[in-house]
Amino acid sequence: MRKQIVILGAGFGGVYTCKYLLNKLKNKNIDIILVNKSNYFTFTPMLHEVATGGLDSHSSIEPIREIFKANNFKFLRDEVKEINFNEKKVILKSKFINYDYLVIAIGAKTNFYNIKGAEKNSITLKSLDDAAKIRKKIITSVEESVKAEDKNKIKELLTFVIAGAGPTGVELAAEIHEFIDQNLKNNYKIDRNLINIILIQKGPKIMHQLDDSCIKLTQYRLEKKNIQILLNSTVTEVSEDFILINNKDKIITSTIIWTAGIIPNFIKTIPKITDERNYFHINNYLQVKNL
Repeated sequence: MRKQIVILGAGFGGVYTCKYLLNKLKNKNIDIILVNKSNYFTFTPMLHEVATGGLDSHSSIEPIREIFKANNFKFLRDEVKEINFNEKKVILKSKFINYDYLVIAIGAKTNFYNIKGAEKNSITLKSLDDAAKIRKKIITSVEESVKAEDKNKIKELLTFVIAGAGPTGVELAAEIHEFIDQNLKNNYKIDRNLINIILIQKGPKIMHQLDDSCIKLTQYRLEKKNIQILLNSTVTEVSEDFILINNKDKIITSTIIWTAGIIPNFIKTIPKITDERNYFHINNYLQVKNL
């Protein structure tokens, strides 16, 4: 009897697991099913370049069915609603599938930390749609600034704030600078001194995962581009036209991009084995605990 491995999620975890298993289990009596909401894999580290036009959107994606071509492989474009561990069954939006082995790689979403107005009034960078929104917002803001006559309004339109100075936020800040400096200034009469790119970091360091020498060099290069870095700055409120720092300092802006952390995507399970933050706990072999 053929066994069935079901992989949930086609991000880096799901795609590379599927690739490994298809190669490792070649000619075995095993079928592999990959389930994902979209029918393409997104190379997320390149999204900041898509957002600023450095790359075409098609350069950062690849159709799932072109990545995997095997007789024992099947792709389902569907949404996972629930996992029933007792019955070894995955309930999708359109059907259910049984499994012998299950790989959970459902990824994460943006963490807004329950900050007032953050989710409603900021743009994230987790998908191609997000990248398109950022690009459109930058161009629209520049267009509106050309028409505006009030200096305060012009300053608001040309102030771009990024909350979160991890690798994504840092790369995006630099790309926005290049996009405006190289592509837009030649087509618009903009006073470069009015353009303000601000990078906000809650802690004392940008990209704190890296070593100090790398952080120091990166910060130096950002500041050389006149990108303002605000360290030890906690965002406490986000509105349509301002962002509040440490409950006291208000930055007037109409463009707020949120790259300040992630939380797991929620998935209902029977029995419930995730913790209060919806994290699965695993052992040293990546096997789910509490089952």
